[in-house]
Amino acid sequence: MFKDIDKFDNRLSMSNALEISAGIFVIIVFLFYAYLFKSKPVLLPLGSVLIAGGGLYIIVYILRNRMRKGEIPSKDEKLEYFKYWIHWYENTYKLGRNIFWWYLLPLIPGFIAFTIGMAQLSHGRSLQTLTKVGSAALILGGGVFWLNRYYASKKLQRRIDKLNELISVLESKMMH
Repeated sequence: MFKDIDKFDNRLSMSNALEISAGIFVIIVFLFYAYLFKSKPVLLPLGSVLIAGGGLYIIVYILRNRMRKGEIPSKDEKLEYFKYWIHWYENTYKLGRNIFWWYLLPLIPGFIAFTIGMAQLSHGRSLQTLTKVGSAALILGGGVFWLNRYYASKKLQRRIDKLNELISVLESKMMH
């Protein structure tokens, strides 16, 4: 189980770093777009600013909810160590299951405004632009949603169950 936890810890750290980096990239790109499109249809810069704001919200949410807090108990104190990590498995499970609300929803208003602004900009090809940009956003958002829900339900739930069993065994040994 120690090996699984070490792997989870590394993946959680890498995931946090990747998602925070992606959020910073989104903020920079869409603030640049807001500046670049400032004299274009109002929905383009507005959508860009909203997307950048959504990126900032995601970064803050990750920092508040997915970054480890406190000292990790020693592996020698197995019960405390496993209880510490069960919290992070359950936290990651909950966040993966609720990905729509904290990860995708903050970006949706901006993408809608941005997409409509792009359609206004592409005179005569509005429907084609709406279809392309909207489809790309749906595919990307749907992929993020499905992957996170799958990981939470299939992978994390099994690990949570194993860890709970291990904690029960350790607690019962301490009682005897």
